[in-house]
Amino acid sequence: MRKHLSAIDALYRSAERQIGDDCLYRLLFELDVPLIEGVASGFFNEERNRSIQYGIDTSQRWNSANRFLFDVMQLGIGVEKDNARVVSAHASLVRLGLQLKNLSPSPRKKSTHALRALPSVVIEELYDVANPESPRNPFRTDKARWRNFCIVLAMLHLGLRTPTALIQPLTA
Repeated sequence: MRKHLSAIDALYRSAERQIGDDCLYRLLFELDVPLIEGVASGFFNEERNRSIQYGIDTSQRWNSANRFLFDVMQLGIGVEKDNARVVSAHASLVRLGLQLKNLSPSPRKKSTHALRALPSVVIEELYDVANPESPRNPFRTDKARWRNFCIVLAMLHLGLRTPTALIQPLTA
């Protein structure tokens, strides 16, 4: 409960920093969706920056504040008497929900990437083995040696990045 209340308090403080006045309650009461969108976006950016700067996961805090906004706005729509304003506020709420639905203020952890380039030693070795005139070339006929040499050259120059994919066409 404390974490949720802390997130809501942070949302109110963010609105005060952005607008210069402690007025989030008024915006929610009046269903001022454009300003609420601005406050939500600003809060999201603050949380994302905090997440990056301190290396913490702020997604739960963002979700708590986001849920609070939607719950209070839905309550406001239910209390509102003017039908046209209710329809407009509901449409804005749905649009805002779609915009903010999949946002996460915590950047995804970077996964370890596979080897992206062949080391120069491997490339030199490939050139030596694939060279049609090299004694290390395993293919018997000149036709096969030249064909496979062309395949190796094409793959290397077209950006092939894994050595296993290079060797497979040669043995097929």
